[in-house]
Amino acid sequence: MTPFLARPGQRVEEHLQRVADMAAEALHDWPEMASLAHLAGLLHDLGKCSCAWQDYLAAKTGNTDTVMRLEHAWTSGDAAQQLLKDADRVTQRTITTAIIGHHGSMGRTRQSGDPDRVSEALRWFSSAFPHEPVLQAIAANGWGRRVDPPPPTVTRRSGTGPDQAHACVSGWVEQEIVQRIIQSTLIDADWTDAQAAAAGRVPQLTASQPFHKFGEEFERNNRHGIAHSVTSIDRLRTSVFDEAVATGHESNGAPGFYLLDAPTGLGKTRSSLGFAFAHAQHSHVRRLVFAAPFISVTSQNVAATRALVFGSGAGAEHVLEHHSMVEGQSWKARAATQNWDAPIVITTSIQLLQSLHSCRLSSIRKLHRLAGSIIVLDEWQTIPLELLIASMQTLSILVRNFGTTVLLTSATPRLVEHRSTLVTNVKRVVSDTTSTEAAKIARARVRWNFTHPTSSWADVARQFIDDPARAKLMIVNTRAAAAETVEHVAAADTSMKHLSTSMTPAHRNLTLGEVRRRLGIREPITLIATQVIEAGVDVSFESLWREAAPLESLIQAAGRCNRNGEYDNTGVVTVFEVHGSTAPTASYRRRANETLRLCRDRSRVPTDPDVVNEYETSRAADAVADYNQHFRLVREAQWLPESDKRFIEIEQRYQLIDDLGTSVICTNSNPALINELINQHDTAINHQDVVLARTIRRRLSLHTVSLPDHLTESIPPVETPTGLTIWGGPYGQLLGVDTRRP
Repeated sequence: MTPFLARPGQRVEEHLQRVADMAAEALHDWPEMASLAHLAGLLHDLGKCSCAWQDYLAAKTGNTDTVMRLEHAWTSGDAAQQLLKDADRVTQRTITTAIIGHHGSMGRTRQSGDPDRVSEALRWFSSAFPHEPVLQAIAANGWGRRVDPPPPTVTRRSGTGPDQAHACVSGWVEQEIVQRIIQSTLIDADWTDAQAAAAGRVPQLTASQPFHKFGEEFERNNRHGIAHSVTSIDRLRTSVFDEAVATGHESNGAPGFYLLDAPTGLGKTRSSLGFAFAHAQHSHVRRLVFAAPFISVTSQNVAATRALVFGSGAGAEHVLEHHSMVEGQSWKARAATQNWDAPIVITTSIQLLQSLHSCRLSSIRKLHRLAGSIIVLDEWQTIPLELLIASMQTLSILVRNFGTTVLLTSATPRLVEHRSTLVTNVKRVVSDTTSTEAAKIARARVRWNFTHPTSSWADVARQFIDDPARAKLMIVNTRAAAAETVEHVAAADTSMKHLSTSMTPAHRNLTLGEVRRRLGIREPITLIATQVIEAGVDVSFESLWREAAPLESLIQAAGRCNRNGEYDNTGVVTVFEVHGSTAPTASYRRRANETLRLCRDRSRVPTDPDVVNEYETSRAADAVADYNQHFRLVREAQWLPESDKRFIEIEQRYQLIDDLGTSVICTNSNPALINELINQHDTAINHQDVVLARTIRRRLSLHTVSLPDHLTESIPPVETPTGLTIWGGPYGQLLGVDTRRP
């Protein structure tokens, strides 16, 4: 009998066994999950095991353009369902959903496969594999029965009680997250084997060295810490670092939630790495995923991490920068998507959290890499309030089911263990003594000034121009507000610079470099920026103007003013309002108004402990209400009929505001360089050089901007044959893309 082929030159049985083995190996430390992944891999292409599909493959190989596609995923799912008749329904659903969704997207509508092809596939499978022991092990797997609660009664409850906050901390959410991880292992193993087969080599799912292997190198480069420093701030930096390392060792490698809260300027990146390497010594962690709040911060974090871990030596290739702007939207770009096979991954909170709730296979592919990893969620207070509980639920399941450790860092005081966050047993990294001393020094660096509302951006600009400070910074809430203020200030202040996501990362990096140069030599500098400057960017101005914002944003922004106490006088933070100004979200506006009520109207400062406590209590209640409205009812209702559409619904609900719009390569920001990179990328894709294509795509990501719909409608972007999205609209050297106008 002619053997069945998965693709030209590769037998189905070889492909199935390779995928099953790689999928199981990815989760080998969690036997129940590994057995699910193994069987999903072993059954995912049964739909190819029929004469009809083999005829289709032969015809497709000969003439791709005229052959009508013959599906195999639905047939594979039906065959798997029959083989799993003795397993519990959750296990059946998990494996068949992974199989049906391993092409296209997660949450595909279920359809019946061809019954004749199903029967043929089952006969082939029975003769090709000694599968009875595997099926018996799956039937004995108790995970599915443990997370299969009775159906909920969906009611529209209101309020903030613990029952409403915890309504979905249950088997439904656990099933959802486990499904995504199993899907991830299957997709990554399937794509990895397909690429290896095409190149005539043996597939290797994990090629990178594990994170814990670089601990000695990090210790060598940071052995002396900052012991020679004499200022009070530097002594605090040393204390924070030493306490982070000590906590990492005391953890004994146990997964869980940890909190590193310290004011800006105390070296949280370095201390996070110290904790991670100490923790990894006891658990042999394979990977560190460092998630920064904004794309503008990732390049800085990459440079800092490479310097801190590897010093001036080799090893930079072990630090991977990855975010949404790196990936193309076309299926043809899949070969260049990233699966996070690196010991250190620097990404954005958007990329990390949105991928955990996405249906796109290119996003899901990397999720299993989070198992047994350390996640540093930098400045976690930037997670939108309406998504806070959903985010913490997901992370809690990774901690509980997949041995993940989560380190939350923040310069803003947070109520971590409030019932709304669904996080318990959080271990503090910084001692109360160090935390109190750091907060005291941070409060002394600046004084606060809350102004009365002004009528227009022109009024604010005039007041800002009159500020006598040599180095002054204004932070506003939207790109449109930044552009309007720039227009008012530019004529009067030739030293002015602008920084926002209307500019490409390359443009922002150049601007930030010039800003730092001027700050370093005490030249006059005026900067107007959006929140991209607010978290994780190491700059220090004498005067800061901040548009009214939530409390955490004000405290975070204040870290860019007199950051190291280097100015002779105390820095000044001026908080202002503009009538009719827009806010990123309704929740953002609501919390900004609450902050003004607590501070301006009561003559108190944002860092007052009483203000923080009152604000956080109100914020936690809002988080519960937002979760109940946006997620709880949806999750419960969608699980009742066991519809795969639940995944699509959650993806649509879980949208982070910074990721709205279309990410495009702005060819006019640097035409010669960008066109050359596009040509190189196309050549790499055509020669199936995946590594080179990824490298060039990362370089192209430095020339991208996320555009609002009205711009892409007036000047449509172009999708290249190799999956790049390019845009030829106007680009200026001050504003970048003026997102206000077509």
